[in-house]
Amino acid sequence: MVTIEHAFLIPAEIDKVFTYLANPANDAGWQLSCKHSELLDSTPRVGSKYEIGFSFIGREMSFKGEITHLVPNELYAFKVVEGPFHYTGTYRFKPHPEGTWIEWVFEAEPGSFFGVLPPALLKKMVLAQFKKDVDNLQALA
Repeated sequence: MVTIEHAFLIPAEIDKVFTYLANPANDAGWQLSCKHSELLDSTPRVGSKYEIGFSFIGREMSFKGEITHLVPNELYAFKVVEGPFHYTGTYRFKPHPEGTWIEWVFEAEPGSFFGVLPPALLKKMVLAQFKKDVDNLQALA
């Protein structure tokens, strides 16, 4: 199991940040490794399904996910229900004097998908990519 935690500030109001991040259809707009993302339901809600595809360290990956928790301006969580490996993600939102504070947790069970890549190195690579994604997200705010 690989667990990654990261906290960051987005300089925008919590309503705007939550609405954007809690819709998987927006993932391709800010996650640099995300090649496509599509919400399969009309609006994001608990139980909504989505499809998402990534290109990461030379591997193309497609997943189907599901929103598991959605508490406006507080919590957004999801899990993979189909794909080459399973992962979950959680975003916790808090108002901050300079915008929105977000605590992100990502847990994955990659199995042998990445071959002999040590989990510690995979964790480092995913976090480095996510920090670039956060920079991109901050620029959109």
